[in-house]
Formats: sequence, structure tokens, C-alpha cells
Amino acid sequence: METLDYYSAEPVEMPVSIAELGVPGLRSSATPTTFSTPCRDDLVTIDGRPVAVRVSGDVKAAMDREGLTLEACGAPLDLGRGDHEIRTAAGRTAGIEIDRLVLDSPAGGSVAPSASRPPVRIPATAQVVGTTRTSFDVRVDVSDARPFWLVLAQSHNDGWAATLGGRSLGPPQLVDGFANGWLITPDQMGTFDVQLRWTPQRVVWVALALSALAILACLAIVIATGRRLSGSRSAAATVAQMPTLDLWRSAKDSPAPHSAPRALHVAWVLAVALFFGAAAAPVVGALAGVAAAVSLAWPPARRLLRFGAAAALCLGAAYVIVQQARYSYPPDFAWPQNFPRAHTLGWLAVALLAADLVQPSRRRGRSEDHVATAESGRP
Repeated sequence: METLDYYSAEPVEMPVSIAELGVPGLRSSATPTTFSTPCRDDLVTIDGRPVAVRVSGDVKAAMDREGLTLEACGAPLDLGRGDHEIRTAAGRTAGIEIDRLVLDSPAGGSVAPSASRPPVRIPATAQVVGTTRTSFDVRVDVSDARPFWLVLAQSHNDGWAATLGGRSLGPPQLVDGFANGWLITPDQMGTFDVQLRWTPQRVVWVALALSALAILACLAIVIATGRRLSGSRSAAATVAQMPTLDLWRSAKDSPAPHSAPRALHVAWVLAVALFFGAAAAPVVGALAGVAAAVSLAWPPARRLLRFGAAAALCLGAAYVIVQQARYSYPPDFAWPQNFPRAHTLGWLAVALLAADLVQPSRRRGRSEDHVATAESGRP
């Protein structure tokens, strides 16, 4: 049997259980429609003293784990002035989860009998008329001019914004210990619409647009470079046209020395290790630093930086695919947290690429001398 997950709207399998057992010749009595438990003092305490309470309600509501009524037993509570600490038992041990307690008395302080309490009037009702993953459009029907709270049952975050007729209702307030709430004072009774928006999504859309532009720019560079290299007339000309990045020498300097100072090599390796060790993880900084040092000591190993970056990305993607296939994680907001190693592999790829791009010149190769000779026309 399957049901839809309340958050991701994806089908999830329900656990199998035994609904009913029967014994031949034995019949159970009819199930009552309502119930009331004996008084018990293990559910509520005030200032460390147990308070006897009883639970009552509809049997069907109890079977469906819906709300029930909790009321005090015996004489009314007599609380003195000052602060008082109310504690409820944990539902996992008591079998009953208490979500809400209401202490009520008239303005004079005396206890009002239950029968004399006026019925609760709901000043407004709300209906969701439109929704997306980042927004809610709520239609509110006001039947009373009193202020009321509009509550969004999402974890409290200042990123949620509410507007009424284009006017902001201010930042959300913490309601019920976790939710977002806005106090609305209606100008008149009737119906109006409130828009709830998750504003950080705007930054996400901008970032996605910039990423798309960056991908297009990279493709344009690759295509333009490929056409230019394919039109070259010799291998020497091809090498001469390839762009190089040297952070240690300006264009106005004299011809490049054969090797960068050893101090620059050491500083570069330490910079790579420390930066990515602090930004990503110590293991990322250590691996990137070792790879950078090896590529300086043995120049042919520099290509390992590039291949290592590609390999790290491929391993990260394979890790995500395998874990998702094994455990079928639901596509909710916490989905990326199921793949912590993919985060480390992604940072490692970035660290290896950065180490390759800004590596200082170790020596001027013979191929560069040949290119310069070919371009100058000398033998």
C-alpha cells in the first residue's frame, strides 16, 4: 500500500500491520463511541508537582491519532504570583503527546466553571487558492473585526514575506514554537487575498541565470579556440597561439627566467593547502597541496591535476547515483545532505583545477624556444 508524502508529494510505501485477530468461539464486546480515561498524574507537572488529568474524546478520533481533550481532575489549580514551570511527559514514553495546554480564569483571578465559559469565536478563516514550491496565495474570509494571526506552518525563517494588497505585513513572527505568523488587523469584514513568498528564491534564479551564461561563454571559448587551432599551419604556430597564465611575471618585464624562486613554489603549495583546507575540508587541502608539490617537482605530473579534477567529479556523480539507487531518498529539501562525500569530491575537483591554473612557471621549456625561433625566422 502506498500513500503520498505530505512534503514531497511522492508515493511512499506504508508499513504492513495486523488489523484484527480472531479466536474461534470468542467474541469481543462492541466498541464504544466515546471514552474517558481514569485520572493520571504522570502527564503534567507544575513546579515539579504532578497534576492529575484525564483524557477524553471520540474513539474514532483516537484511532486516527486526531486531537483529544485533556482536562484537570479534582479541585481547580491555585497558582500564586510569579513564574511557574509547566512540564509535560514525552509522548514516546507516556503514550500520549500533549501539544497544547490552556490555563483559563476570569479577569479577577477566580476560577471560572467550565459550563460558564463562552464559546470560542473564530475571527477569520483561510483557504489556499494557489501554491507553488516557493509561494502560497491565501484567501481570508473575515467575520470579525478583531486582529488575528495568519500562520504558515513552515519552519520560521525571515525569508518568508507576506503582502496584503501590495503592502508588506512585516517580518514573520515565531508562532507555536516553529512556524511563521503575521498579525493582521482587518480594516473591515469581508474577503481579501494574502500572498506568501519565499524571497531567497530570487537569488537562486539569478545564480542559475549567471551559471547558464557562464556555460554559454565557456562553450563559445571552446568553439572559437578550436577553430583557431585547426587553422594553424604548423605545430609551432599552434603552441604559440595557446594562452598561458603566469602570475609571477608582468608583460613589461625582461625575458622570463628559467625558474621561479623556490620560495614562490613553497608559498604556492602552502597557499593551496591552507585555503582549500579551511574552505572545504582538511583532507581536500592536504591532497591538493601534495598534488601541487608533486607537479612542481616533476613537471609531467602536472597533467594529473587536470585528470584528477575530472576523476573527482566523475566519482562524485557515481557516488550520488549509487546511493540514490540503494536507498531511494525522497526528493525533499534535505536531499543533498544524504551525500556528504559528494561535497568533498566536488571541492577536490575545484582545488586541483585552481592549483593547475595558477601554478607558477618552473622553467622555460625547449618547445617555447623552438616556437620563438620559428616565429623570428631564424634557423
